Amino acid sequence: MFKISGDVTVYTNPNCGFCHKQINWMKNNGIEFNEKNIKENEQYRSEFFNLGGRGTPFSIIKTDSGYEHIRGFNIQMLTDLLL
Repeated sequence: MFKISGDVTVYTNPNCGFCHKQINWMKNNGIEFNEKNIKENEQYRSEFFNLGGRGTPFSIIKTDSGYEHIRGFNIQMLTDLLL
């Protein structure tokens, strides 16, 4: 069903409107994911910056060929990788 071989992680901030839109889109499409709130968890915030995150949402998707990083709510990239 999915093209992914592993996990989907989404770094979010509760004040981010696009984060809410992406989370709703993923839930509506039946996509399982791990949400990591960078505002409320220092470890998640550190991971976010170490992975090159600069804004939210920031998604990490494990594929057969490695990891894809998606900055922002990019429906086209999410669709291509997850549906």
